[in-house]
Amino acid sequence: MEPELHIKRTLEEDTSNLDQNEVKKVFNRPTHEREYTTILVSNLPKSVNQGKIRKLFSDCGRIRYIDIVDTLDGSSRFAKIEFYSHDESLAALTKTHKRMGYNEITVEHLEDCTLWLTNFPPDYDVKQLKQLINSIDVIVLSVRLPSKRFNSNRRFAYVDVTKRSDASKCVEELNGREIDGYNLVVKLSNPLEKTKRTDAASLERREVFIRNLNPEFTSETEIRSHLNSFGEIESVHIPKHHSTELHNSCAFVTFVTKENAAKSLELNSTTWNDRNISVTIADKKSYLDRQYVKDLMSRRGGKDVNGIVTLFPIGDKVSKEQIRHFLSGKGCTTDINDIENIYLVTDHQGVIVKFKDAKLSAECILKVQGQRFYNKVLSCGTLNDLRNFREHPKDVKKNDSNPKEALTKPKHIISVETKKSDPSSKQPMSNDDFRKMFLGK
Repeated sequence: MEPELHIKRTLEEDTSNLDQNEVKKVFNRPTHEREYTTILVSNLPKSVNQGKIRKLFSDCGRIRYIDIVDTLDGSSRFAKIEFYSHDESLAALTKTHKRMGYNEITVEHLEDCTLWLTNFPPDYDVKQLKQLINSIDVIVLSVRLPSKRFNSNRRFAYVDVTKRSDASKCVEELNGREIDGYNLVVKLSNPLEKTKRTDAASLERREVFIRNLNPEFTSETEIRSHLNSFGEIESVHIPKHHSTELHNSCAFVTFVTKENAAKSLELNSTTWNDRNISVTIADKKSYLDRQYVKDLMSRRGGKDVNGIVTLFPIGDKVSKEQIRHFLSGKGCTTDINDIENIYLVTDHQGVIVKFKDAKLSAECILKVQGQRFYNKVLSCGTLNDLRNFREHPKDVKKNDSNPKEALTKPKHIISVETKKSDPSSKQPMSNDDFRKMFLGK
């Protein structure tokens, strides 16, 4: 039964009993903002589940998400409940001091408890981010990663904790901490303050990408010294590689102005430390990647596909580094240069992996096929396999116990089964056909 929806009050009614700061929050809040539609329920019994929580709050409004976690000592549970509107979350506050089992629960808005994290290692996932915060005795309610559908290089996360003091503790103890060569950035998330995008330098064409650097001489000091003549440098980032036999390196250099970045392109195809280096504007790579993927997916048995392997299904929040780490763990690579590139194809629920050696791509299929990756059983094959996986969703029946099997099943098998079960078939089954089917005669 659908829950009764509450009539939305006017803004004047909502703000009549609020002080000036609270009124400012209400007038400035976005149309949908988790800060104003999310509640925290404390002291829930250990036996509580999503069904029981939905039943308790069913008369408050429409529930969008529920996250349940244990307290540090395991004696009770927390629940984070996100509603569709602010009014619905206000109605949920009336449940405070209600009893669930022997526990008297507390219900309050989840405010000032959201963290914004970035610059963690590229292969970090939700589990590792939770472990990082749990390591300082802070409970994590949820971790939200961005979709990489339109930008495969996005790397940040929103993390909800249970109280403001814990959020402050995370900032104090984790901000600036070095993890695998990356200095972690942890800030309190404020929905009323717009933070400058982390990819602003790329969008403003102030960032250049330098390739084929000599790893023996690749350091921030060396790079700044070599490029300072083109203008003031804002930052230098040298991606950390885990291979001990690294033959070349790369770096991202951000200038204060785009004019200075443009000047530095004079270094492209010049020799530095006995290497012919490449210097390009960094923001073009995403565009070029998309064009390359578009070209590949539109081909039908064309050339230039040697060494290419596709993996599917893979969600749109998985990063390239997580895929690279997975393939390395399965023995598909022994050197960082074995994989030429990884392309996320989120609209086809998969990725394209381009190996430098076609032999490695063949070995990858054998080693990865049927392996589990983030709770999904992977299929590994050709570009055509990836196209077919996405192009025939109509072949998945609503009552199919294994939709993945139907998606990857050869087309001729699907068509035969459909024909047999389709009541509108032009050739209805005879009595002899039924005898053969049920009696084997």
